Amino acid sequence: MIYIQRIHNYPVWKDELIKAINDCPGKERKSEYENITESDFHIEKFTKDGVGILPYFKLMEEYVLLPNYPEVLKFYYGIDMARKMKYECQGYWYQKYNKGKEHGWHMHPNCSFSNVFLVQLEEGAPATEFMGQSPLQAGEGCLISWPSYMLHRSPTNLSDKQKIIISFNTTVWD
Repeated sequence: MIYIQRIHNYPVWKDELIKAINDCPGKERKSEYENITESDFHIEKFTKDGVGILPYFKLMEEYVLLPNYPEVLKFYYGIDMARKMKYECQGYWYQKYNKGKEHGWHMHPNCSFSNVFLVQLEEGAPATEFMGQSPLQAGEGCLISWPSYMLHRSPTNLSDKQKIIISFNTTVWD
């Protein structure tokens, strides 16, 4: 089951988030399974004292994770169990896709849930796709969460507008 939630105040801080992403170093990722314009996947971001948290993810924590991630837990575990659950972000990265760029089928092992926040996505452009699932009704400003074992991909960007996402993994326990 895939959970989608629209972050209603996103238009207020969208430009700040995009600027923070653009200020972050990244590089092209190209292999048999991915053709990504730019990503910071290769950068180690976490330290024990939290110093390694990049500005764009601090915005994600403030506006998306802290106020909205409990809804993900309620969806998967029910309200009573969700109150007892704890979660931790295991990793995060941004990805940019120019026209013609894509990320093939993959999954994220060693975590409970995978998540994508759609930072910039042209109206009607496909969001993340899941193998065997109908196309999602998700657009810019939506957080998509799913069990990490599900195969998914970022389909080819057919738009002239760059697609930007932030991905992160979470581990959940009670």
